[in-house]
Amino acid sequence: MRSVCLIPPPRSVFVLGLLLVLGGCAAEERPPGSGASSSPVSDTTVADDIRQGTGTIRYVDLEGGFYGLVADDGATYDPTPLPDSLRKDGLRVRFRVQETNAMTTRMWGTPVEVLRIEIANN
Repeated sequence: MRSVCLIPPPRSVFVLGLLLVLGGCAAEERPPGSGASSSPVSDTTVADDIRQGTGTIRYVDLEGGFYGLVADDGATYDPTPLPDSLRKDGLRVRFRVQETNAMTTRMWGTPVEVLRIEIANN
């Protein structure tokens, strides 16, 4: 009578484990134009690095103080240039900004260049 080995060879165990790990890391696919996003962004993503939407100007008391932008979806932006007329804590605005690779010492929000910003009529 021939004995049956129930322990799989180590190579097949490794391959099976690798497939399970890689399968768990696969990105969730969404249909184009579904508007769904895996990370929080502002109200509308116009391009990979351009955001637009509505939010609130906030005075941030860090690094000597500055004005930041908190989008309605919770995303935070470090906007430059921000016109002096809009540097008011609590001011509601509509914005269009572009992410930059700027290095800042503020360590708050995503550094962005303001393409358009105006007072919201809410």
